[in-house]
Amino acid sequence: ILGAGGVISGIPGRLSAGQALENRDGYIRHEEGRWVIGTSAVEKVVRLEDGRLMLASFKNKLSGREYIPGGTVSNEVRLTADGQEITGGSGGWVLMGENSHQLSQGELQLDLKLRHGPLVVTKHYVAYPGSSVIREWLNISNDSTKPVRLNDLGFLETRVLTTDVGKLDL
Repeated sequence: ILGAGGVISGIPGRLSAGQALENRDGYIRHEEGRWVIGTSAVEKVVRLEDGRLMLASFKNKLSGREYIPGGTVSNEVRLTADGQEITGGSGGWVLMGENSHQLSQGELQLDLKLRHGPLVVTKHYVAYPGSSVIREWLNISNDSTKPVRLNDLGFLETRVLTTDVGKLDL
């Protein structure tokens, strides 16, 4: 149970559309309605459109392989709140703020703060320059005066290679 009244402090430092944060081969760009996080090896594109938060692209830049085939929806958030499933693609997400900054060892971090009803979710991404690593996690808080029961949290449920499922050998 997520207690009532939980608050995440405000997020300063918004990148305007068209601006970028860069370090070596790592970058975070804010484009209209989307954020691009990557390095010379990998790139993710997260989109907020019509209240839906989705992973629009996940690309291996070394091979040129796109892991999110066109038309595939990959939700950036999935959880059940008081028995109702809420996903990034279910709509109703409102951007409350964003922050892009460089960490102490040169990593680049993007924080997207979003609201869905009484829930405030901050999705974090960290790109590690010189690597193919983009780390992710999220924080969830309840901004109402009533308790909300959370179940089935998912923040790394990425639909990749869906057209190649029959070819996969694990």
